Order: sequence, then C-alpha cells, then structure tokens
Amino acid sequence: MLSSREIARQVAQERRNQAEARRHAIGTLDPKQMRKALLNGQIDPYDAVLWGSGADGSPFTLQDIQQFGAAKKRVERSFKATAGAPIIKLLASSLHDDVMRANTQIRGGGLHQVTGAVLHFNIPSSGQTRGAPAFYGVRIRLDSWNNHLTSYSDYKDAVRESVKGNVSIDCNCGQFQYKYRYVATAANVSLRPYEKDFPKIKNPNLHGMCCKHLIKALSLVRTPTYAKLLEKQMEKQSSSVGFLGDTKATSLSKKDMATLKKARPSALNYDRLQKSLKATEKAQQAYKRKTSGNKRDIDYLKAVDAAKRKIKAKLKQAELLNKKQAAQIKKLLNEKKAAPVSSKGDTELKAKLRTEIEQAKRYSSSRDDAIKFFAADNKISLAKASALAKSIK
Repeated sequence: MLSSREIARQVAQERRNQAEARRHAIGTLDPKQMRKALLNGQIDPYDAVLWGSGADGSPFTLQDIQQFGAAKKRVERSFKATAGAPIIKLLASSLHDDVMRANTQIRGGGLHQVTGAVLHFNIPSSGQTRGAPAFYGVRIRLDSWNNHLTSYSDYKDAVRESVKGNVSIDCNCGQFQYKYRYVATAANVSLRPYEKDFPKIKNPNLHGMCCKHLIKALSLVRTPTYAKLLEKQMEKQSSSVGFLGDTKATSLSKKDMATLKKARPSALNYDRLQKSLKATEKAQQAYKRKTSGNKRDIDYLKAVDAAKRKIKAKLKQAELLNKKQAAQIKKLLNEKKAAPVSSKGDTELKAKLRTEIEQAKRYSSSRDDAIKFFAADNKISLAKASALAKSIK
C-alpha cells in the first residue's frame, strides 16, 4: 500500500505532465476565435484551417460555432454564479454512462490528504485505457468548509452542512481534461487549472459534468465513515495556529486510509439522482418564494415604521416650535403688563389741551368743543381727552 506522500508525488507529476501537454496543444478553439466568429457572423479561413476537422471529418461551420456558444450559455444558466454546486447537482448533471462506469469499473481508492477545505483523493483507473496511470488525482473543495469551521455548532453538524453545501471539483484524467473541464469552468464549479478553449470534438454540446473518478470520490464524501474523519480534521484545523485557509497539507496515516477503505457508498442510481435533484430544486424554489414573500412583508413593515418615525419626528419638531412661540408671546405680554405707564406723553398732551381750553375761553368757545377738537387733532380717543381735561380747571 502506497503512503499518502508517495501518492501525492505521483499525482503531482501526472498534473505536471498534463500541464506540459496542454501548453503544447494545437488546433484549439479559444475564446478570441469564438468571439470573432460570433460577432462577425463569419469564420476566418485561416482560423478554420487551424481548427482542423470535426468528428465526422468535415470542416467546422459558422453554425457549429453558434451551437457551441449556445451550449455554453445553457451551462452557465443552469448553474449559479457562486462557486461550486451541491454534490447531488453535480452527480445528476453527469452522464448516465459515467455514473454506471463509476459503479462497475472503479474499485478501491480514497482520501489520502486534506489541505484546508480541499480533499485529495487517489482513485484507481479502470484499466480500460492503455498506458493509463494506476490511479488519478481527484480534488474536491468543500466551499462552505471555512464558514462552518468558524461557526459555533458542533463538528458533526458543521461537517454535515459542509458536505451538503457547494463543492468545486477537479480530476487529472483525460476524460475530465478534454471533455468536462470546460463545462466545469463555465459552470463555475472547477478548481484550477481552468479551461478556456472549447471542446469542439470531444464534447461540442457540453453534456455531462463529472468523470467516473470524480463520481466515485463524490459518493465517498457522503458516507458516514468519511464524515467521522472530516470531523477530526475540522477540530484539528480549528485549533491550528495561523490564518484561516492557510492550513498546511495533512497527509493521512496508513491507519486512517485503511479505515476509509471500509466506507461503502451506495451504488448510484441515475434515475433516482434525477428525481432527487428535481425534488431538491423544487423545495429550494418553494423556500425562495416563501422567503422572498416574507422579505417583501418585512421590507414593507420596515418602510411603514420608517414613515411613522419621520411623521413623529416632524410632529415633535412642530410641537417644540409651538411651545417656543407660545413662550415668546407670553414673555412679550408679561413684559408689556409689567412695564410702567409712561406719563411723559400724557403730560405733554395735557399741556396742549390746557392751552386749547384757555384759547376757547378767550374766544368764547365751549369747553366741550375744545376737547373734541383736541382729540381729533391729536388723534386720540374722546374718552382719553375728557380724562385729561378733568384735571384742568
């Protein structure tokens, strides 16, 4: 039995070989070429020569490129913009033949290393391809692992929710590289390296998602045996020194790897996967409608409360203003009431009235006519003029 370190070395070498082969690939249909063809509505003859021939030996047409673009949009629409997807969705999005091959052709293999939220598997090859390595390296990232690691729920619940959440995937087999990596990249469920060139021959309709090795690894992740080991890993990471996500690779001991070999994932039933996915999506849609309705209600109540607060604030402001104005008026009234009656004006009026009365006597006019004339001439009431005249003899 190989150790975890030996497995990791072999997988790393296979990935380097694959990356080197990819760098020297020729005749690929890259995004620049697709964009030019789709925008211009025609294929450059030079590009057509570079692409070579299709699976049936005929050259690629503009209609082929348009179908490739439509297939990419279909994949993008069927998956969310967030990274990863639930395991059930990845399995149900895989082809029936790949699911059956995972059930019948893959025996053994399992987890050998954990790096933070990334699980590293060695899955044996089926022996169907000449020159294939003994096993392939599969990586599965539990995308909500860090969130649940920092939560305060117990490790059993945290691991269960992590496995139920979104995951991102990668396998270094040729099937995933040349047939599914582009699909996984378009669906935003792929780990590095990402594929940008369209699989024009291997998968022009972009059907499927996971190779048989990934399907096997994903089925293992859902078993109770793996859940127990992941609980220990999460507990260990929770108490490790350093930043979240900076966890170094932890190679499993041969004892742990032997324990994981006892995991017995159920054989996957393709039709049951499809039904389960539909039921899950239906429940999610119902929950979304319910929560969106609740959100609308909550938003409406918040808006009503905000309006109430504004009205109350305005009423309070008006009330304070009224009180201030009332206080100012009261102050003015009190000041007027308390002010002493000025006798300076009355003294001057009385002197003038005395002169008017004396002149009336001199010219034989009546006293009353003199008072009336004085009141009119000085614009005061007759009553006030009469009151002033009382003290004048």
